[in-house]
Amino acid sequence: MILLLLIYFLLLSPLAFGGASAMLSDMYHYWVEIRHVLTAADFAHLVSLAQAAPGPNVMVVFLLGAQIAGPGGAIISLLAMCTPSSILAFVVAGQWQHPRFAVWRYYIRSILVPIASGLILASAALMLKTSVHSAAAWLLSLATAVLLRRTTLNPLGLLAIGTLLGWFGVLG
Repeated sequence: MILLLLIYFLLLSPLAFGGASAMLSDMYHYWVEIRHVLTAADFAHLVSLAQAAPGPNVMVVFLLGAQIAGPGGAIISLLAMCTPSSILAFVVAGQWQHPRFAVWRYYIRSILVPIASGLILASAALMLKTSVHSAAAWLLSLATAVLLRRTTLNPLGLLAIGTLLGWFGVLG
């Protein structure tokens, strides 16, 4: 299983425009729907834990590796996810500011922004599908998205409200 984690995350790494969270839908599809090594609930819990923990969003890769193959799987998954994209970033960064790439920078950004946005939206839709199971939870998710978009409220406050509502059984 460790070899499978290594190959999967080595291949996924260069495609992760928008970070590891942007690739959640692919990770879900592969590990839950194709390989059947995680349940949808397990996946949702690992993603929630990774998002709640301080640090980068690549924490989800570490937790998936740990759940699938223990401590060795966690380390291999994290290294496989971070190494190719780090090398690519290092190589590109050396040339990125050079004047001869000015026009290309504009085109590359205009291409990558919608791709990253689409991947992140797909991941958000996946998390809604796997973790929201009642009308009250759907309404809370919608209200949270609207409030975060239209106000300067701290997301941690909204997270606390959602936690309390879930604790008291209001969300189903």
